[in-house]
Amino acid sequence: MKFFCFALSCLVLLTAGCSVTSYQNSADRQVEKILQEKQGQVKKSSGQIPGLSFQTEPETSFLKLKDALVLAARSNRDYQSRKEDVYLKALELTSKRFQYSWQAEEKGSIGWQKDGQQQWAATSNFQLFKWLADGAQITLDMTKDFLQFFTGDKSKSFQSILQLNLLQPLLRGCGRRIVQENLTQAEREVVYQMRSFLRYQRSFSVQVARQYFQLLLAGDTLENNRANYLFLKQARERIEMLAESGRLPPLQADQARQNELQAYQSWLKAVNDYQSGLDNFRTFLSLPLNQPVVLDKEILTNLLAKGTPEPGREKNEFLQAALSNRLDLLTAADRLEDAKRKVQVARDNLRNYLSLTINLSSSTEESQHPTFGFRQPTCGAGLEFSFPFSRVQERNAYVESLINLERKQRELFLTRDNIAAEVAESYRRLQEAYQTYLIQKSSLALAERRVESTDLLLQAGRATTRDLLEAQDAFIRARNGLSAAVINYQITYLELLCEAEMLEVDDTGVWKGDLYEKTTR
Repeated sequence: MKFFCFALSCLVLLTAGCSVTSYQNSADRQVEKILQEKQGQVKKSSGQIPGLSFQTEPETSFLKLKDALVLAARSNRDYQSRKEDVYLKALELTSKRFQYSWQAEEKGSIGWQKDGQQQWAATSNFQLFKWLADGAQITLDMTKDFLQFFTGDKSKSFQSILQLNLLQPLLRGCGRRIVQENLTQAEREVVYQMRSFLRYQRSFSVQVARQYFQLLLAGDTLENNRANYLFLKQARERIEMLAESGRLPPLQADQARQNELQAYQSWLKAVNDYQSGLDNFRTFLSLPLNQPVVLDKEILTNLLAKGTPEPGREKNEFLQAALSNRLDLLTAADRLEDAKRKVQVARDNLRNYLSLTINLSSSTEESQHPTFGFRQPTCGAGLEFSFPFSRVQERNAYVESLINLERKQRELFLTRDNIAAEVAESYRRLQEAYQTYLIQKSSLALAERRVESTDLLLQAGRATTRDLLEAQDAFIRARNGLSAAVINYQITYLELLCEAEMLEVDDTGVWKGDLYEKTTR
């Protein structure tokens, strides 16, 4: 008996193991078959995505700063989504407003039945509904019944019924401020969305300008590194000639060659960085990646020639403008008012429900043909009331509204403090950017004189190759540093204007792009 139980247990285990393995093998076979079937479809579908191929030879786009701003506002994907958010918010408001307009609806039914005699019946119902601003509801119903007998009495085939109902809340749900709270909130939400979009438009213009300037800086760095490579190449050739004539040791020629190779590597890296930045800018502007783009280099040239003036405004001027005009701060203040209204609505929900009802109805006689001879109307009036003994949900909603009111008040002050801190930090960064510009300007002047003097001393045998290479390295770093300082100052100033809500935009919400005049006034 024990042997039989043991054998049976082994048989069960072996059967279970084989079953699990067979399931897995079966699944593998089916999946492999599906993959083989779909592999052909994958190969056939390659290169068949419509509308996503690039043009073979697109025209070159010459983009000034203003052109880039306009193109970005027209084509940038995120910008279009933000614009659609404003439209959708206004579209949502139309539904709220529709609730307070006259609403008409026509309904009906038609059917056939046989119950001793055959007949078909049809009903047409026209309803006119109006929700008044103070909470009253007016409903007008006009119903027509059509009854056609195949057998039986045909004199009672048509009847019209007219009903007029009025419901007027007297306690809870009464009053324009309470009843129209949802509409009021929807109206204000559109304003909030428009403010948010206008703030986004200003920051978006700064974002476009930042990418444009950084791309100009990358192009300028590329040119500087190229000029540095050519200078070191010529210097290496002269040093090799001096080394061959015995005037310099061969070691210095090797030093010049090594710096030349490093300069060439820096030039290649600058080219790659510029092309990568250009690709990112094309994507940002929704342009094809093979679209040739040429930027206006005169902007950086003019900025370097004219110089960067000292900021002409004090910090308090920016701070006062931000606290007076920041749209997000205005929205935070309005959110506090919204919370106050929500408290009133929640308090109203704690009241008892009492409404006055008035109805008026009339109908026509049942006849063989449609008629509008209505009977003497019947009138009625009454009261509807509800006095719940437990209002836990209403109580909790009221307490939550009070807590939310306190939160909105704290959020308002927090938003104010954050804005003040942002403006102060931006102003400090602007001051730092200006000082950096002055330092880089002086550094470049010193580096230029150092290269010239060291080159003359090297030719006279009073300096080494290392002195010239170090002087040239300091010169190229100072030259790149000055361009970076100028660009950084302009970007920082635009960011400060945006944070202070002082960035001037046109009617389309795009920054006017008058760089030098607008940012240095």
